[in-house]
Amino acid sequence: MGLWAQAARDAGAVVFLAVHGAGGEDGGLQAGLAELGVPHTGPPAAAAALAWDKARPQAPCHALGGMSSVSPLGSPAARWAL
Repeated sequence: MGLWAQAARDAGAVVFLAVHGAGGEDGGLQAGLAELGVPHTGPPAAAAALAWDKARPQAPCHALGGMSSVSPLGSPAARWAL
């Protein structure tokens, strides 16, 4: 984390997260802010990391025989082919 995060903590500010991609959506930013005790909007680091994985949160659906956007058989379209 940079000086901006320390300044936010010292000011008692809440960081509004509006990020995209690795480092922001994967829980890294959230973990760093939590380590410094800086409150922020959005999910906690563990939830962001889980959602970033894409296949992992959909595994329970597959285990029950369901469909999701990440198919264990390849592309989602392959599951729907006649």
